[in-house]
Amino acid sequence: MFISSSTPAFSSFGSEIAPTPARGADKVRLDLVDRHAIEYQARVDRAEIIGEMIGGGIARLWGHIRMALRRRAAVAELNALDDRMLADIGLSRGQIQAAVDAAAGFGPDLRVGLGTAKPFNDNAHSRVA
Repeated sequence: MFISSSTPAFSSFGSEIAPTPARGADKVRLDLVDRHAIEYQARVDRAEIIGEMIGGGIARLWGHIRMALRRRAAVAELNALDDRMLADIGLSRGQIQAAVDAAAGFGPDLRVGLGTAKPFNDNAHSRVA
């Protein structure tokens, strides 16, 4: 049931003030059943949004943990190879972490294989036999 009121509002001091939003002529007052229905729907919507935020945050956290475990396993597997096998695939021991990070989408792209650039810390060109 909708009731509108056009009586002026009075402050606690007895003077006439501007109409309050709930009592303005253009405002609609809701009966108790409508108000409870709206409040119930607001609670349901708020709980759903909070649940999605928490659930989504947990899912993202679990995804990051899984990605970190996969990267750690890849680094361990490459570290288990000997230097000759690493050279066959175009990596040095110092490039393992950067190669895994680049393959996972972190850091700069690192070319792997034949024709790769030498690492920055390789001073072979300055050494004399």
